[in-house]
Amino acid sequence: MRRMNMKHALILLSALGLLCQNLIAAEVPRKAHDPVDLLKTAHMFGIGPIGYAGTISVPEKALRQVMKQKDAKLVLTKILGEATLEGQMYALVGLKAVDDSEFKSRLKSYADKTNQVRTIRGCMVSNQAASKVAKAIAADHYK
Repeated sequence: MRRMNMKHALILLSALGLLCQNLIAAEVPRKAHDPVDLLKTAHMFGIGPIGYAGTISVPEKALRQVMKQKDAKLVLTKILGEATLEGQMYALVGLKAVDDSEFKSRLKSYADKTNQVRTIRGCMVSNQAASKVAKAIAADHYK
């Protein structure tokens, strides 16, 4: 009986791993290569290792590229006005790193937002209120 349960557990873990990989792959438009466009169209927000393989997401890599630009503050503030809610969360993370005072002034507009942000941590996908995610960014839970 125990052997059968272990077998089922392994099958379940494998299936979850494949599901996570498919979710991560689905978030990236096939033709998008511009980091700004990738951030504007992000469908999931997550910083750090995600998915079965523990990889860094394409939008996070795009964020890191934008943060290295000389005009990062300008680009990130523009993304805030044009991106999906998930893309806006990436832009907030970037602003916090490049200009904390600008981040704090922009953070106020998210204080009461109840719109749902699709987040991913490891292999766990969930929906959270934008205000909650913004507070977590302010508390350095996403770097």
